[in-house]
Amino acid sequence: MAASAIKASFSRIVCYKTSQHASRIVAQRRISNSVAGKTENDEQKVEKLALEHSEVWAAKKSTLYTEVEEVKDRWHFVERLFPLPVIPKFPQQKEIPSPAGWIPPAELTPDLPYFISRTKNHMLPVYLKKEIRGPRFLTTVRLVEGNLWALEKDLKEHLERKYEKEITSQVHEVVGYVRFKGDYVEDVKKWLYEKGF
Repeated sequence: MAASAIKASFSRIVCYKTSQHASRIVAQRRISNSVAGKTENDEQKVEKLALEHSEVWAAKKSTLYTEVEEVKDRWHFVERLFPLPVIPKFPQQKEIPSPAGWIPPAELTPDLPYFISRTKNHMLPVYLKKEIRGPRFLTTVRLVEGNLWALEKDLKEHLERKYEKEITSQVHEVVGYVRFKGDYVEDVKKWLYEKGF
């Protein structure tokens, strides 16, 4: 094995500043090299080169870099920051609605030609968008499956009966949402809760 090839294969060792890191890398390389069928003579050259690099970096310590310390038995603090692989079940509430106003969906699926799924946080997918022009408010119901036109018709009739005025609406069949011009988020959520979604 040529000396240039050895130096090229150990270019990553340069980034380690202490001999502990270098010895750990040498041990890892020793295992991988034994699998690859390299000779012990090559291993001695590699180990010698790694120790040379570790001594150089230990002598040239810089205050510009933060020291690294390996702490064991603390991985559970990191694991709790990861997103859950499976969405948890609905929380069991003793009082319904909850103090925050959350209501779980009905146990039986409503017998309607459309269905509105809950979000991953178990909330109704009803959103308010505010545009600067006007200002203009748009209420959007997302995650709609089935007959979007039937949902638009039922919701529009409910809102027009309550507010006694004509309400402009939009149906987007490709994306799967129904939109109404105006701020009707609370009214739409209440209506969906009553329907069992």
